Amino acid sequence: MGVIFRQNIILYHIDGDICSIFSDCKFTLPIKYHGLTDAENKLLYDMSVAVLTIAREKNDSNEVSITVSLTDAGTDLSMIEYGVCLGTEHTVDILSDSQSFHLIMSASECAVAVLHNHPSTQTLSLEDISFLLRYASIRFMLVVTNQGIIHYLCKEADFSFEVARYLFNECVADITPNSPTKDIYYAGLKFLSRCSEVVLYY
Repeated sequence: MGVIFRQNIILYHIDGDICSIFSDCKFTLPIKYHGLTDAENKLLYDMSVAVLTIAREKNDSNEVSITVSLTDAGTDLSMIEYGVCLGTEHTVDILSDSQSFHLIMSASECAVAVLHNHPSTQTLSLEDISFLLRYASIRFMLVVTNQGIIHYLCKEADFSFEVARYLFNECVADITPNSPTKDIYYAGLKFLSRCSEVVLYY
């Protein structure tokens, strides 16, 4: 699936079929993301709107992800390609889309942002955090709730995967395959509360 923006109309294609939806999703205050330029902030604002709009109009408000290169910020949006994946109520397989896979696997270090919606009001999950840590190309992991609240985690300039992995493993030490969902969620919250220790911004 690819996405093209024309003012507040989103044109996109699924399996070769061109579709369009009218985007009326707005956020009260555009976020000034940590360490980003105005052009990059605008790009992530547009992507946040797109995530909620596509989720609502084409995926029964279930999870949708968009992967985009921050190096494209400032380029006419009609010229940028994005990776878009449609998921289920509780998960989306970001790498199942070929464009998302290409961006994450081939982009330079900390050049990519991954956005997805959470039908609930919850912040980033343990899986979201792990995905950000795993791929060097991803700088930002953003969660947009279906109520328009945005949570994000980003890598600072001195980020070290090895140091972050040590903290992550410490936070999940008591988690097993049979752990209750709430315990897994709280392990993620524990990591987020300490992420500044490993040069991550939340």
